Amino acid sequence: MMNCNEFMKKHFALTKQIDNKLERLQRLSALAKKTTTTINGCPTSSNHSGKSREDLMVAMLDLADEIAKDYLDLCKTEAEMSAVIKSVEDDWAKAVLEKRCLLHKKWDTIAYEMECSIETIFKKREFVLSELEKVLKLQ
Repeated sequence: MMNCNEFMKKHFALTKQIDNKLERLQRLSALAKKTTTTINGCPTSSNHSGKSREDLMVAMLDLADEIAKDYLDLCKTEAEMSAVIKSVEDDWAKAVLEKRCLLHKKWDTIAYEMECSIETIFKKREFVLSELEKVLKLQ
């Protein structure tokens, strides 16, 4: 059985892992463009096989495949989390949980978007989390 903290951290961690890999892929892609431009502009020796370019492309494709697999895991996790949140009875708590757990918004941002004061959000935070905890205990 998962508790509230584990529930909220799971999606956040997967999202950050994908963001990190996308950043790495973007960096590799930029380096590949620079490298290709440099290599294409230089005279080549007769024994140059182009292996380094192939290796770079394979590495980028492998990373892209890894990102795609992580994204599928994230979608599955998000669907599971959405189902749990939909099981929360209180509609206001449900809206807050969607913003907090699935969109990773901070409490002050949630307060603004829910058109209430930060004090109200902090007062109701325990209620919201207890509503989530009730659903998690049933699973």
